[in-house]
Amino acid sequence: LEIPYTVRKLAINGIKTLQEVIVDEQNHGYSSLDGILYDRGGTTLLGVPRMCPITTFSVPQSVEIIGVEACRGNKFIEKLLIHDGVKKIDKKAFADCASLHDVTLGENVKHIGPESFAYTAIERIVLPAKARFINHETWDGNTAFYGSKLKEYVLDGENDLYTTIDGVLYIKTQCGLRLRSLPSAFAGHLQIPDGKLFLLQVYQWI
Repeated sequence: LEIPYTVRKLAINGIKTLQEVIVDEQNHGYSSLDGILYDRGGTTLLGVPRMCPITTFSVPQSVEIIGVEACRGNKFIEKLLIHDGVKKIDKKAFADCASLHDVTLGENVKHIGPESFAYTAIERIVLPAKARFINHETWDGNTAFYGSKLKEYVLDGENDLYTTIDGVLYIKTQCGLRLRSLPSAFAGHLQIPDGKLFLLQVYQWI
């Protein structure tokens, strides 16, 4: 798909057979690199074509935001490397990437949107110390790994908001721990933490 300089609004996620995008260098809103779509400045990843035959995807160093549904539905990506400059992974960014099983998150990811890794093959995710999901006030029901093969969460260092017990993710509150996310493929026994007030909200299990 060749994008001329005149195009001002573009969405490629729905094109199921697309392999690459080439943007005219004079376009003021978009740019492309190796067949992948970015904003003009290269700070936002906007679209990896669904049929782009890339197995290991290393997000470029210029990227700070991975946009809504940016890589959704790509069948080839198996390994994802997100550098420390990325601050936000938006809603459904990597949803339905059925081959994706290995993810390295950068240390400065502060927002992981709902369903951003839904229906992937990820079994274990290591969250950096500064990681966040979505603000409690805007909770909309589904976790970042909804429908995936995720079995456990692991924290890489002390996190001021989260803690994990037996692979389950909890929020730290002034009253104790509150269940934040039960891994989609969790197969263990959920045990109430000893000596702590345990707050359970059923809607956070989905």
